[in-house]
Amino acid sequence: MKEEMNPHFLHSDPIIEEDNIISTKLDVHAKGCNCTSLVTRLSDLDMNHHVNNASYINFILEGTPGWVLESHWLSALTIKYLKECGVGKKLQSLSMPIQNDTVSNGNYLVRENFIKLHHSVLSEGIELVRATTLWTPYSI
Repeated sequence: MKEEMNPHFLHSDPIIEEDNIISTKLDVHAKGCNCTSLVTRLSDLDMNHHVNNASYINFILEGTPGWVLESHWLSALTIKYLKECGVGKKLQSLSMPIQNDTVSNGNYLVRENFIKLHHSVLSEGIELVRATTLWTPYSI
């Protein structure tokens, strides 16, 4: 399957090892943590009545700070699905900057104008998804 997907990914391998995902759960009260509240809808579900993978990506984008979305485009996403979720669940989409592959204290990683963020999507304190994103400025 990996070989079938490779032509669709020009600059990166579509399947990476698990070690590339940060292993720390984000804390909603941590300094520099951006938090957005969401509720799952019927349109977020797949045929098994679980939230589908595209909806999780939307939840991650909802939790990304607005200034990042306005000045950068998403150039890489690494995601790890941890738990299933159904309709009508209250979610928290958390994002926090990453520095040197560890979560920083609120200072966004801006190296050569790139921004790297760590994300968690929680439901009732249980982590459903963990992800990292890399953002490239529009001017590049």
